[in-house]
Amino acid sequence: MDVRVEADNVLLDFSTVGEPGVFPSGDFEGYAIYFARQCPDMALSSASVDKVLTNVPVGTHDVRTHFDRLDINLEGVRYDDNSFTKIDLASVYVECLRD
Repeated sequence: MDVRVEADNVLLDFSTVGEPGVFPSGDFEGYAIYFARQCPDMALSSASVDKVLTNVPVGTHDVRTHFDRLDINLEGVRYDDNSFTKIDLASVYVECLRD
């Protein structure tokens, strides 16, 4: 599976998996992506599943952000080589404290 981070989205492309599978059950099974930030970089304000392009059952409760972190929980999600997920990202400017 390929994970591609772009300016305004994250793409999970399963086209390279050799056979169908399922993510294990658990509290969190998936990806935690950390964005390296420095002042005056933008911070994540929200992330949402693109329902038009995504063909795996990832709900809004499975995608969470916190400033420089994006969590994508795929716990229990079935996939094959046709599976695809697109997460749209929004950012916000955060005023920095200077010395």
